[in-house]
Amino acid sequence: MLDITLPILVIILLINAVSVIKTGGLSKHYIHLYILGASGYFLTLAPVITGIEEQFQLYTLGWGSSVDIGDIFDFGMMMIVIHFICYTIGYLLVVRVRNTGATDYSAIPQRQEIGQAIGKSIFYVFLALYGVIFLNTLAGGINLIDIFMGTYGKPTLGLRGYTYYLQNFADSLITLLLAALFFKIKPRYFRIMLILAIPLFLVLGFRYRIILLVFGLGMIYLRDNRIKLVPFLKALSFVIIFLYSMLLLTHNRATIYMQQWDQMSYDYTEFPYEAFIEQAKGSRIDFALYQALSDGRIDHDLGLTTFVYPFIKFTPSFVFEGGKKPYPPPQLNDIHVALSSSTDIGEAVTSIGSAYYSFGAAGVITFGLVFGLLVGRLQNNAGKTPFSALFSIVVSLALFMWLTRGYMPGFVDHLAYLLIPVFILKYTHGNILRKRLALNRSI
Repeated sequence: MLDITLPILVIILLINAVSVIKTGGLSKHYIHLYILGASGYFLTLAPVITGIEEQFQLYTLGWGSSVDIGDIFDFGMMMIVIHFICYTIGYLLVVRVRNTGATDYSAIPQRQEIGQAIGKSIFYVFLALYGVIFLNTLAGGINLIDIFMGTYGKPTLGLRGYTYYLQNFADSLITLLLAALFFKIKPRYFRIMLILAIPLFLVLGFRYRIILLVFGLGMIYLRDNRIKLVPFLKALSFVIIFLYSMLLLTHNRATIYMQQWDQMSYDYTEFPYEAFIEQAKGSRIDFALYQALSDGRIDHDLGLTTFVYPFIKFTPSFVFEGGKKPYPPPQLNDIHVALSSSTDIGEAVTSIGSAYYSFGAAGVITFGLVFGLLVGRLQNNAGKTPFSALFSIVVSLALFMWLTRGYMPGFVDHLAYLLIPVFILKYTHGNILRKRLALNRSI
């Protein structure tokens, strides 16, 4: 089956490439490019490698169980193909590329002028939210200063503060860093923010924040620059350094966790390059879920996890009987069943697996089409005003969580925290933008 599905995926990629080239290039489709790149890696890499190597046994991370996905592999690959076809159709149906010119209110000069007016606000909001995170970890018995100075003396990777709700303002810091670059605020502000944020992201233990930051910076770069040799080489160098850093963190994860800095290895030849495939393993978890559904060990939840549990997640506990929420959602429970594990091993399916788990093949078709329509609308919206462009970039970053984790309550959670700074800036400084637009129209 791979000899059929893989060429189809290549054809879909070529169709997208041709459409991008014919309608303005990468700078006009940077959100679409980011989504395609993330989808190609996280949704297709692991299954393709699995099919090529014919290694259909999934081992459940040392818990002694394994799942054979050989019988369902062809079906799983077909679901991936259907998703990409529907996504492409949805995107091409709605995307409308705007020609830029003197009246392009998202152009860099206008953004710089706005940045001069709101730069300090971006910086101060960043410091305020950083302070909230600091106090929250302090209330939880952890002093970030001790961690940064290397004097804490205990494992810190994945630390938790007093409350989850305040700790997640770390996601908001990503948006403020992107806003700082997007609006071209004073470089010293941006550097201070970056120096403060990166160590925090590392000790919080979730690499996705660094990944989202890099993706966001990449989209801003593509938006502002035509692809030329020198800028391309600079971007390529940055990508290489970033990949090296991610492999460094992955290889030394336990060492960092234990703060054994003298035992860290920087030798790239020792890095676990198979981790690139392992990071995309969610798509293979999809296949295990398909197998469990086919065997009758689990049933479709008909959208309960996707459409009901986001509301349950944000509803106060006291509303429920006994003050306890009905948790975990069916999707999380059934992933354990699919992997023959009764232990919470933190595995997740992708957006394709989640869609199929909800409504079967009809879910994959519908969600794929809706996803394409949404990305197309975001790309259109990004060509209107600076704030709308920032909004579109931030929402597209949140979609990364939906693509890779396929868990709607988590997606809604991340989206909310990522958007908070956008709304703060827009509704406290929106008059600056309106005056700027009025001035340009009068010229």
